[in-house]
Amino acid sequence: MLGPSKIILRLVAALFAGSAIVLAAAAWRLSEGPISVGFISPYIEESLTFGGANVDIAFKDTVLAWRGFDRGLEIVVLDLELLDDNRATVAVVPELAIGLDASRLLAGDFVPATVDIVGATLRLRRAASDRVEIGVGGDLGNSTAILTRLRDLTLPPDAWRAGAGLRRVSVTDATLTFEDLKHDVVWHLPKADLIVNRGARSLSGDLIFDLDLGEAPTRFVAIANFDYVRRVTTLTVDFIDLNPQRLADKDRSLAAFSRLQLPVSGSVSTVITDQGKFETVGFDLTGKGGTLDLAPVFDAP
Repeated sequence: MLGPSKIILRLVAALFAGSAIVLAAAAWRLSEGPISVGFISPYIEESLTFGGANVDIAFKDTVLAWRGFDRGLEIVVLDLELLDDNRATVAVVPELAIGLDASRLLAGDFVPATVDIVGATLRLRRAASDRVEIGVGGDLGNSTAILTRLRDLTLPPDAWRAGAGLRRVSVTDATLTFEDLKHDVVWHLPKADLIVNRGARSLSGDLIFDLDLGEAPTRFVAIANFDYVRRVTTLTVDFIDLNPQRLADKDRSLAAFSRLQLPVSGSVSTVITDQGKFETVGFDLTGKGGTLDLAPVFDAP
């Protein structure tokens, strides 16, 4: 016999899979504001942790919100915190929207198909030993929980593995700070949007971000594809009017770019192995008016 929570969950499923009349009625009611559905919080916690033993979550509330006829009804988690096994906060997300697998929901199973993160503050730190630590508005001390979730995405979909139903993850209106202790430099991205799509054979991602170089931010567009079988990543990065001198001023390890005294546009493409080695690197660049110092490359006449 179904319990009360299961029955209500199926009623929610009926709204997601209902007729246009039901959706219109729901839109009219939710136009006045989201409705709290805290009773499904246990399902939220189980689905987002994927049953992981070394990760826990806490959040303020769960609401049902109307996102327009293009996105319909969504379950939104407010003020989400991701905690490690020491109860340290390693991620803080103001808003996380979950799209559900409608067929599984009608059967009473809460299986996220899409996750959209809005307004997150991301922090990365690379130690002198090359160890990378990750935080999302929280502490950087223990990143195991986040890294575990990211590694799960690089595995092919498997019906028997927790989280296998997740098909898309997006991060919008995010800010990113990367502290590189190895080179004693801090990089800041005031705006970043990421969409990751999980297919049967590969993981694809689109990233658009602005890089703060002390003047007007430079826009970058990156497209990546990770092959589950070959375990290699194909990456292409496009940019417009990049000032190489600004890179040299920012990071001493990039001092060679100071020889390019001109705005540069173009793309860089590469193939990276699962061990982080570059198999191939190619580029297509164009420059505007300026100077190019080639003295270190060619012998003096």
